[in-house]
Amino acid sequence: MEKLTKLKSFMFDRAQYEIVDLEGNKGILLVDYKNNSYEIQGNIMEISRLELDAFAETILKRKHGVNFVS
Repeated sequence: MEKLTKLKSFMFDRAQYEIVDLEGNKGILLVDYKNNSYEIQGNIMEISRLELDAFAETILKRKHGVNFVS
């Protein structure tokens, strides 16, 4: 990866992840890092939603308190 020399900072706000469960159902995981929240959209199996909940909570914990957009 190229070293960034012209940027002063990099801030988190929101992210969108496309998801597909084992049955091929598609959805979106919307993560709002700034407000420490997330939303799952789409027709995802309940067992997959439980796994996504755990994943979303983990990534939010890792980014909590890190450079957020004002």
